[in-house]
Amino acid sequence: MAVVVTEVLPNGYLVISGSQEIRVNAEVRVLQLAGIVNPLDISRRNDVAYDKIAEAQGALSRQQLASEAPNASETVSPIELD
Repeated sequence: MAVVVTEVLPNGYLVISGSQEIRVNAEVRVLQLAGIVNPLDISRRNDVAYDKIAEAQGALSRQQLASEAPNASETVSPIELD
């Protein structure tokens, strides 16, 4: 999942945020992630291991596609990040 740096904290840590949209059958799922990363934990491949994201917050929302469901509904479920 790709994220962007939204803020650089005074200690040099990076506040990150991102989302990814996935279509599954007649449903669109959006995974959102936010947290804080120590720049030293960013690999040469520009990756960060999940367990290195401090204060990680995630959410998954689901929405029926309007073209396939006349009464489109949306649900949001928090994701437990340990």
